[in-house]
Amino acid sequence: MPLSLTAALLMLFASVSPVHAQDVVETGPGVVPSSGVRASVDGRLGAQRLSGGIIASAAARLWLHFGEDWRVGFGGVRGLNRSDEGDLAASGLEAAFGMATITGARRLPVPGGLEAALTVGSGAVSLENSILGTTLDTETVWVLEPSLSRRFHQLGPVDVGAEVGYRWIFGSEGLSRLEASDLNTLTLGVVLSFDRR
Repeated sequence: MPLSLTAALLMLFASVSPVHAQDVVETGPGVVPSSGVRASVDGRLGAQRLSGGIIASAAARLWLHFGEDWRVGFGGVRGLNRSDEGDLAASGLEAAFGMATITGARRLPVPGGLEAALTVGSGAVSLENSILGTTLDTETVWVLEPSLSRRFHQLGPVDVGAEVGYRWIFGSEGLSRLEASDLNTLTLGVVLSFDRR
């Protein structure tokens, strides 16, 4: 799986780099190179399934914008609560997760301002004792999550939008009591974007 993730990242940056190379601005007597890159940040409150239960999550990303249509984001996401549903019911165990991510996104040439994104990353899924809070089992996993998002309203410097995606988890075979079907999930989120254009 790491080779596939590496290939996806290389394809993403190969697509973005031509836009970056063309950003040169004429300024009268001389030519001043300009990267044309700007930064923004966003936060997301989301919901997803984990081990048969619905849990909330919080995510944050720092975005680098390449032109008007492409951007790359670096961030992370963490579950705000734990799940003891499904195969963990009555076991005294709760599942939790957290991960670091890289996201490539492109604005689609369609009405409505839709944006398509692909997120890759790595993190950990852990099983914790529900009474003591100690970690009994943990596994490093890989993440692949395509998504669609749209901005709906602008409140001063803040854009409010929504995001929907599907998250595949790879590498969880060593985690006791949970299978891939307990971790793969539809993701929903409300996004607040801070972008000083």
